[in-house]
Amino acid sequence: VSYGGWFNLDALQSASGNDGGMLLRHGAYDEGSEESEQYNGIYEVGFNGDGTLFFGHEYGTGSNAISTSTDTISTDEWVHLFVVRDDASQEYMLYINGSVEGTYSYSNSPTGGGSGQFIVGTVQNNTVDGAGLGGTQEFAMQGNADEVRVYDSAVTDTRVQEIFNGTEEGGTEYSEVPSFDNEVP
Repeated sequence: VSYGGWFNLDALQSASGNDGGMLLRHGAYDEGSEESEQYNGIYEVGFNGDGTLFFGHEYGTGSNAISTSTDTISTDEWVHLFVVRDDASQEYMLYINGSVEGTYSYSNSPTGGGSGQFIVGTVQNNTVDGAGLGGTQEFAMQGNADEVRVYDSAVTDTRVQEIFNGTEEGGTEYSEVPSFDNEVP
């Protein structure tokens, strides 16, 4: 799987005041003893309060295969983030503005996640009032997202460059990041 997009953060805290937040994820968020495999995050990327990025997946009932970047992102500037998970080699590659930031290995493949949802800018909390997916939004980013993409396979370095440059076949070439008015709450 490969996923990412353009992001411009207003703050390195979530709207609820937590350090960090979620940029995109497929899954739900289970707290404490209510963790269940059906809501596992099968892929995600987010940011910590210090500007580093975290990305990875969950497996089993509450186990995480999460890596953290060494590079950081800043607020008030557009950044292109893209994560490629190669299941054959069990490696993640993180790209920041089209360049490989690092390669990260994992041992356990993602499992479950069938009851989760694809959400940009937040995490759906599954545990609120036992209501299932319909609870509160947790770790909501403050800022904007644009041109978010998800692929069902590991894309090549060349394809990541084309996505970053806006020249992917069938895409449009951009001389700058296009603006938009869709603010993530």
